[in-house]
Amino acid sequence: MKKKILVIMTTAILALGVITVVYSKENDNVNNFGVGRGMMYQSNSNSSGFSREMMKTNNINNNDSYNKMIGLMKENGFQEGAKAMENGDYNAMSNFMNNITDEQYEKMINIMKNNGYDGMSKMMGALSRQEMVNRHNSMMGR
Repeated sequence: MKKKILVIMTTAILALGVITVVYSKENDNVNNFGVGRGMMYQSNSNSSGFSREMMKTNNINNNDSYNKMIGLMKENGFQEGAKAMENGDYNAMSNFMNNITDEQYEKMINIMKNNGYDGMSKMMGALSRQEMVNRHNSMMGR
C-alpha cells in the first residue's frame, strides 16, 4: 500500500512539473504583458520595432518604422540618441537617456505622439522623466 501511494505521489509531482514547464514556455513572451507591439510600434505599420533586439526577439523583418523613429530623432535635435540607436550602442543610449532634460523629454513625447507612435507616447507620458530613465536603465540591465 505504501508503494502504491509513493508511486501515485511521484506521478502527480512529475505531472505537475511537466505542466508548469509547458505553461511557462508558452507564456514566456514580452507581448503577453503588453510591452512589445502595443507600446513600441508605430500605429501605422504592421510589423516594426523600437530596438533591434526587440525586432530579433519578435521575428520582425521590417526595419521601416525603426528607421523612421531614428530619422524623427535626428530631425528634432536628438542626434546623439539616434546615433546610439543606429549603432546599437546601449551605453551611449543609456548616457543619452540619463542626460535629457524635462523639456527634451516632453518634446520627445510630442514627437512620438504626432508621428504615429501613440503607444510609446502614452507610456512615456504616464512616467516622469526620471521614472523613464530608471525604466530604460533597468531594461538595459543597469
